[in-house]
Amino acid sequence: MLLSRRNALVSILATGVLALVGCASGGNQQNGTPSTPANASAGADASPTPTGPADPLPAGIVNAIIIGTDSRNKDFSGNTDAIMLAQISEDRTTVTLVSIARDTYLNGNKANAAYPAGGIELLKKTVSDALGGIDIHLTAHTNFTGLISITRWMEGITVFNKHKNTTVVQSTGREVVFEEGEILLENTDALIYARERKALPNGDLDRAERHRALIVGLLKGLQKWNEKSPTTFS
Repeated sequence: MLLSRRNALVSILATGVLALVGCASGGNQQNGTPSTPANASAGADASPTPTGPADPLPAGIVNAIIIGTDSRNKDFSGNTDAIMLAQISEDRTTVTLVSIARDTYLNGNKANAAYPAGGIELLKKTVSDALGGIDIHLTAHTNFTGLISITRWMEGITVFNKHKNTTVVQSTGREVVFEEGEILLENTDALIYARERKALPNGDLDRAERHRALIVGLLKGLQKWNEKSPTTFS
């Protein structure tokens, strides 16, 4: 996913809509150079650039984990069934997404067990260890209620769907058909789309791919909102 410098900044700030819950101090991993501290006010003294406002992010490569818990309440309890690392390149032109499937066996347990066992810090350590000790600077977190709210506020999230399937919602019996190709997910359908795995050919791996598709759709949608109505976006 390639973005302009300005849109890359908009994207990582947009991720904050998912509930920014941590700005961790940590080093920058760039070609083996020594780490330097990063904190929430890292961009406070940055100078404006010709292409946009001051960069609010820590200097260098920035890594953020994006997690979704299976809580149905207005809290952040539950298991992290969606775990992604988003890396913003040093020149702010590229966003790279990497998923960790929830059943991945890490540190003697499933990846999604780290958060309920030790909170954000243990989850960050688990993800970092799995990726060779990479520094994680930011954490964005949502749950079932949050994803539905985001989808409705954005008037839907457009994604490219690789595998057609029909999902039956257990609580209502409603059948939702997700066609192959570009589709618009509205209301509760983004959550239904994100949760499905049994009807997909590669199970949890395909579900993780859907999580990345949702984040890409979310970022592109937020960019459009920012271009169409900066006041509404703010």
